[in-house]
Amino acid sequence: MKQKYLELMKTAIDSYSYEHLEELYKQNLENGIKEHGISRITSVLGILISKGKKQEYYSLWIKLMDMCCNQLPNIRDGNDFAVREIMSCIIETKGIVPKEKTDEWLSSIKKIDYRKNYGVYAKSVDDMAHNIAVYNMAGEYLRQINGMCDTEDYFNIQIQCQLKMFDNNGMYMDPGCPMLYDLATRVQFSLLLFYGYNGKYKEQLDENLKKGAKMSLMMQSTCFEIPYGGRSNQMVFNEAYQCACFEYEAARYKKEGNLELAGQFKQAARLSYEAILRMVVTKPAKHVKNGYSWNSLFGCEWYAYYDKYMITMGSFAYLAYIFCDETVEERTCPAQKGGYAVNTSDAFHRIFANACNYSIQIDTKADKGYDATGLGRIHKRDIAPETALSCPFPKSPKYITQDILITKMPDREEIRVYEKENPGFLSITPMIIGKNGDCIRLCDFYENIKSKLDILDQKDDIVEFEVTYRSGSFTGFTYIKERYIMDEEGIHVCFTCDADESYTLGYEVPVIRTDGNAVSETSFTDKMITCRYKGHEYIIEAESCDIKMNGEYANRNGIYEKAILAGKDNKPFNINFKIK
Repeated sequence: MKQKYLELMKTAIDSYSYEHLEELYKQNLENGIKEHGISRITSVLGILISKGKKQEYYSLWIKLMDMCCNQLPNIRDGNDFAVREIMSCIIETKGIVPKEKTDEWLSSIKKIDYRKNYGVYAKSVDDMAHNIAVYNMAGEYLRQINGMCDTEDYFNIQIQCQLKMFDNNGMYMDPGCPMLYDLATRVQFSLLLFYGYNGKYKEQLDENLKKGAKMSLMMQSTCFEIPYGGRSNQMVFNEAYQCACFEYEAARYKKEGNLELAGQFKQAARLSYEAILRMVVTKPAKHVKNGYSWNSLFGCEWYAYYDKYMITMGSFAYLAYIFCDETVEERTCPAQKGGYAVNTSDAFHRIFANACNYSIQIDTKADKGYDATGLGRIHKRDIAPETALSCPFPKSPKYITQDILITKMPDREEIRVYEKENPGFLSITPMIIGKNGDCIRLCDFYENIKSKLDILDQKDDIVEFEVTYRSGSFTGFTYIKERYIMDEEGIHVCFTCDADESYTLGYEVPVIRTDGNAVSETSFTDKMITCRYKGHEYIIEAESCDIKMNGEYANRNGIYEKAILAGKDNKPFNINFKIK
């Protein structure tokens, strides 16, 4: 796997032409470094050169390193990330540059002062600092092991603050609890331990990393992706972080003698790597999981432009590379085996279930800027993740859903004109229709709602559970209940509530139209919708209902159309989902 991770790093660098890298060098030299994309490019390029690749870029890389090392002590923007990147590069390249040059770079980086050069850190143990502080801690620790600083006082404040950010499952609660930044922050802490941090908080950190990684193992989908939810999601680099997490844990459990768990993490890491490959076969590679042009901002936050987020895959593949122990033998991981349902803490408000090559994810109290409450993901192994649904639809996405072509950092205010609203929230959502035609939909509730999970059966060939929602904002009924059965035939959901006979029940279901490249073909009868997409069929079936298509919605993966399946009465509404 080490060579495969190096190839991922090379794929990331190869997405930028030599001429483009020269232009980036000139711009950052003349205008000053404004963000950390250039340091990631510099680091990944240097590490590849040290491994015998990209030798023809050596002179350009030296210029990039000189520029980064000269500027970092005099700036703040991007340094929380950049110092770790540049230090990793210096460590890896000591054997390919003259000692005098390495010493020159180290002398510059030694001038870094966290008070002056970092943007996010806790000032006291009562302060709060989010995930970015952990990135700069990784950089500080690499400076320490190279004799540039002593992190003890800094870490004694930072780690005390950071330990308060973990929930009981060892998941990191960044503001809004985005799924990526739980994973990303844990990996940065893993880097500290990998390089030898042995301070007084080591055991507490390590215990959280163990618990959080086991949750990640259970949350990996049958397409082997990380969960959806929150900021920076559906980026191709997401799974590079998952590779790093799983490689670290595989090596850890091998050392501890737990070969079964080590092997599960090892297989999960390989499958995460394979999940990346489908998006990087084009040249240039894609940085976001859709079919739009490589330089499109469709599905991206304004800050997730190509020059920064394509190279990010290479940066995090490097962490997987250094964590990787090639001697660990694979064992079947949960995403492959299935037969379980699991929920997170209330802070993350998500449910995961996996059986018979299907996996689903439910958000029970969604972040309204990124997601929608309800069933937001159906994946099936070996089938494109967006075929049924990979993430839901916020009403007002905090990301761009228009095909804007740009590779460099856009102006935040100028890009606002391209922000586009959906007609409303949308997930695979139960709906309740009143006699006056008013529609109450689960996906519209993002606050003042509580849920309860009851797991009824967990076997290799069947998983069954119920989710019951209650809210003081429900009108005309007191609860919504969905009973899920996952088996070889697909996913079966029975929706019930205590609304009286004046109400009728039904579902709204997004159906893909295009990912920006491939186009679906959808047909429906009086009880079935069939969506043909990328050589497969996604089938939605319900008894005794009226079906109509109504409204276009966009998420990070593409454009979908809303299907409305309206029942005839208030009796239990049964709906089935199958991909073949």
